[in-house]
Amino acid sequence: MIAGCTTSDGGATTGSGDAKETGGDATTGTVGAATTGTSGAPEGTGMAAVDFEKDLKPALTTYCTPCHAGTEPKKGIDVTKLTAADKDKFGKIASEIEGGKMPPKDAKQPSEDEKKKVVDGLKALAG
Repeated sequence: MIAGCTTSDGGATTGSGDAKETGGDATTGTVGAATTGTSGAPEGTGMAAVDFEKDLKPALTTYCTPCHAGTEPKKGIDVTKLTAADKDKFGKIASEIEGGKMPPKDAKQPSEDEKKKVVDGLKALAG
């Protein structure tokens, strides 16, 4: 499960030296369970860390690039250029997917498991 994998202050680690302690890595956008219990996950739960590039970007690229890429991406969001640093966009993207607005009904659809993984991962990284 990915949900709840944030730091105790509700956000991802800052890379200020606490990344190792909290199980996060600000440079790759990884947040997750830590043995210190400061990740927001119950200690010892074995909750998986979320890595934006590895876990989320492939699905976003697969299902979102028909509209959200290229020279004129819809809503100004080019998913091919998103990085872990774009946390300010993750909540809105998660909301659009979770609410069934994205991807559009006539577009290729991810499985419910894929949707949940992406939504939970984006929320965790958004803090």
